[in-house]
Amino acid sequence: QNLCMPVASTTLNANQALQGGGVWTIISGSGTFSSYTVNNPTVTGLANGINIYRWTITKNGCTEQDEVFVSSNYIAATAGEDVELCVDNTQLQASNPVPGIGIWSVVGNSAATFDTQNSPNSTVRNLTKGTNTLRWTVNNNGCVTSDDVQITNNEPSRALAGENQSVCSKTANLNGNDVTFYDTRVWSAISGSATFADPTSGQTIVSNLAGGPNVLRWTVTKGTCISYDDVVITSNLPVNVFAGNDQIACSNTTVLSA
Repeated sequence: QNLCMPVASTTLNANQALQGGGVWTIISGSGTFSSYTVNNPTVTGLANGINIYRWTITKNGCTEQDEVFVSSNYIAATAGEDVELCVDNTQLQASNPVPGIGIWSVVGNSAATFDTQNSPNSTVRNLTKGTNTLRWTVNNNGCVTSDDVQITNNEPSRALAGENQSVCSKTANLNGNDVTFYDTRVWSAISGSATFADPTSGQTIVSNLAGGPNVLRWTVTKGTCISYDDVVITSNLPVNVFAGNDQIACSNTTVLSA
């Protein structure tokens, strides 16, 4: 018998002992018989692999015997725990299929590739952004089982804050990129000061810049994964320009006090 059942049990079918009596013995493997003296007992607790059972009929000291091979080939495939990542590669953690053979495959439209497709601990690369469903299939002597694992790549689209600028005012046009894979995106001031017309838009107007360099950050997040980039907006507008107090002079010359 060649069994592929998840429960290691079967019924034997030896001939009846029409003369004398019969008895079962275990030659290799394991098993517990519902009865060791009937020709068709139920056997539970089979060992994985080949189990050899002997049926012996005895009459007045004379014996005849025959052996049956029962192969329990069921191996439950386990693809590992679902994980969420901030990168497009990871090492997989499937079960070792010995004595069977395992192989990884992609379910759906993921672009994932495997370094070693038959290894339970293969590295998977090129994970598509979002959820990738990977299948670990085990084949042991024709008995096939499989299990799926979901690897979620939450690496957000890369944040690009644009080129550094020097302006002669307290306002500027920002040129952050329009990201496509994100949960949130926002501008913030790392140094200096800034007021953003729309802090969630890559292309927005920033005002109230401080004199000198202002470091502004464009941050993109997906789950717990973060991408950010900084841009320096330098405001060269002179500040605190004061020409002095108004004067009334009694001549055609005076001293200015800017």
